[in-house]
Amino acid sequence: MQTEVIKSLNTNQIDWINKFLSKKVWNQTREFQQYISQFNEGVCDRVHIPVLVRESFVPKGSFNSYIHEAHDIAQQILTHFSVRLKAPRRDRVNYPDMKKHKIDGLTKIINTTQKNQTIILIEFSFCRRTPQSKEDNNQIKLYRNSMRTLNKLLQSISKDIARVYLIQFANGLAKIKYLVCLLSLIYILQLFTCIKIPVSFDDFEQFAKKLVDLMEWQVDVLSTVRKMNKVTIRNTHNHITSLQDTPKKKKEAKKNQPSSPKSPCPSRSISELPSLI
Repeated sequence: MQTEVIKSLNTNQIDWINKFLSKKVWNQTREFQQYISQFNEGVCDRVHIPVLVRESFVPKGSFNSYIHEAHDIAQQILTHFSVRLKAPRRDRVNYPDMKKHKIDGLTKIINTTQKNQTIILIEFSFCRRTPQSKEDNNQIKLYRNSMRTLNKLLQSISKDIARVYLIQFANGLAKIKYLVCLLSLIYILQLFTCIKIPVSFDDFEQFAKKLVDLMEWQVDVLSTVRKMNKVTIRNTHNHITSLQDTPKKKKEAKKNQPSSPKSPCPSRSISELPSLI
């Protein structure tokens, strides 16, 4: 669908869309590059990794929490996986904008100038070995709730700024996406990055390289937060597509009503979601 839409646009319109969907680019620091470059095929084993993850390329006595933030984050993440090599614990929470559906994790903007606003939704779908039905159902749940969250943001934030991020852990992968509202009836979902969670020391080389994407995602989120902080709450008059409540499940629904295999609830189909590119 996205390809068909792009074909119907002229050069100026395509440039505008690309700018609208653009991701922030992060400039790697020398210390960060030196740290992640350690991890190559020849040393990604049980003997070398526990030592390498603790190496520091910041000159002794010169650590700066701002300049060396990326090096510090990468070191903490890789040290964690070298010690534990398992998925993070599950914390399930409810949030008013998501009706009564549970999301496994939730991150909210802290210290906005107006009020706390949710922009990141996280779902753990069994992480390593996820049944296809579980992954699909959780994916639809994420999409629906991210659209609800974005619709709420659009009540006070311009569509040029409003952005909601989705993270789903399934089958050993962390898929990070972001949702924006291009027009009143068109929501665009873009993949930011897909990262394989290390389950063995052999995975460290590729995982270390993917930390660049993770840092760029952090920069993009912080940029969105700063823009939202500068906005004064007002009615933006954005035209949004309302999302119907998910019907309650009934015990006899499976026997009496047909259901899409990708639907999170009986008698609802994935095709019934509003336009999502």
